[in-house]
Amino acid sequence: MTRGGAAQGLPHQACSAAIRSHSSNLRRSVHLLERIGRILGYGPGCGAGADALVLGHGAADGLACEVVSDQCLFCGIVAGDIPSIKVAEDDATYAFMDINPASDGHLLVVPKRHSRDLFEITPDDLTAVTLSAQRIARAAVTELGADGVNLLNACGAEAWQTVFHFHLHVVPRYADQSRDRLAMPWQPGVPGDMDAIAAVSSRLGAVLEQDHSA
Repeated sequence: MTRGGAAQGLPHQACSAAIRSHSSNLRRSVHLLERIGRILGYGPGCGAGADALVLGHGAADGLACEVVSDQCLFCGIVAGDIPSIKVAEDDATYAFMDINPASDGHLLVVPKRHSRDLFEITPDDLTAVTLSAQRIARAAVTELGADGVNLLNACGAEAWQTVFHFHLHVVPRYADQSRDRLAMPWQPGVPGDMDAIAAVSSRLGAVLEQDHSA
């Protein structure tokens, strides 16, 4: 370094500009991690959450998200702009660990192309995500010793969707409750109103028959 802080062979103005650019990028990265932490339920500054977020990083190759916004957490993960703990990826999908897991090995599979939810995702991407989830579910049983696996999709805020980029939760299940914190959200074996059930069946069936005929 020369006196005044300029690197050897680099004019003082250029050096200052480089430092300002680096500082701006660093502030932007810190702000991004803080924002992700708030989205995921961590407090201001992320605390331990920021450490968890930078445990792994997987820049996805291949297809980029077709619709990217600064409000789509998963678009940023697919693009490699936001850190994630990658499990697997292929040309169409990207799988990464859920950092707020319901069980040991809980992870998410997303399409690399952006779609908001189950209603928007293309048939090809839905197929690709489902097949990836199936492959990972098998690995959860053979490698993690899971006793079963749940695949869960949340479509809409009232159905618990919080990130509006289609995703499948792959949740390994265990008889050992120390590895499994998920509980069934309804009571099996409690009968419903059969007349109401039949009426709903008729309404849905009629609409689907019309769609099939169209």
